[in-house]
Amino acid sequence: MYKENLISVIVPVFNTEEYLNRCLDSIINSTYKELEIIGVDDGSTDCSPEILEQYASIDNRITIIHQDNQGGSVARNKGLESAVGEYVCFIDSDDWIHEQFFTYLHRAITENAADIALCDFKRCDESYLFPQPKYDCENLSIYNLMTNQNYKNFVNKLFRHTVISNEHFMSGKVIEDAIYIIDILTKNPNVRIVKVNCTLYAYFQRSGSLVSGISVDLVRHLADYTMQKLVNLEDENLKGILAEDVIKRMLYVRYYYLLKKERIAAAECNEVIRSMLTLLSHRKVKYVVLYLIPELYRQFRLRNDPSMKTFEKNVKSSAHHCL
Repeated sequence: MYKENLISVIVPVFNTEEYLNRCLDSIINSTYKELEIIGVDDGSTDCSPEILEQYASIDNRITIIHQDNQGGSVARNKGLESAVGEYVCFIDSDDWIHEQFFTYLHRAITENAADIALCDFKRCDESYLFPQPKYDCENLSIYNLMTNQNYKNFVNKLFRHTVISNEHFMSGKVIEDAIYIIDILTKNPNVRIVKVNCTLYAYFQRSGSLVSGISVDLVRHLADYTMQKLVNLEDENLKGILAEDVIKRMLYVRYYYLLKKERIAAAECNEVIRSMLTLLSHRKVKYVVLYLIPELYRQFRLRNDPSMKTFEKNVKSSAHHCL
């Protein structure tokens, strides 16, 4: 059905002419050579299509799909429809990888008979240099994946194609990565996961990146989406894991509403948190305390993330201007 040991690399491209060469060079110079590289031009208006064509002319592993601008999610879905590899990987066109990225992840996924292999990634600027990697891996549980924010991206992963063949990215969602991972886990509760313990993916953060613009509304949307998914789950362990994820997001949303003195919205958050607490099988006391004492949650956030002071200032300022 799929070509054995072939890795389909899907690269959605939209107006990234400044970074695309770096991305493609890192892929074609990988030590692992059995690659199918699918560049999906999402209606770029700069020189990105010409750069793709140039690379395709010198490397026959590269194929190009052109489409009208419909967003990264649609571009990834289009690439996935064309992919024929036994394994699938997604790389954003302004990011780049270490030359051992595919070699290490392929080794990990095959030696451990896993369904998903992932590595560490680094949020960085263009000056970043990878440290010298050393192959070492460990098995992860779904709980490990869902409770570590750095594991929820899809770009630092190698997927067995059969696990994601029926999964599609939701169009137009900034939080598409978390939604995609939730969809995979809820439909494959016995999925096997392995992690390579070294940094092999450079996650480039440029000014204007969508990552910096994730709103409280989107956090709330993801919490609502997760609740919809866990309602019909039979796996009680996975249900508890997803419930904990919802609680963490809703504590944050409640924190935001309390800053804005929107008591009704905060009370609605409390209702959701209470319902999710009944599904927890562990760490319940911690979340009960954070639920009952909002100020304790606030202090916890401020201690662990100094940028929250600026966040509080901005939220209070916007609330004042709305009066």
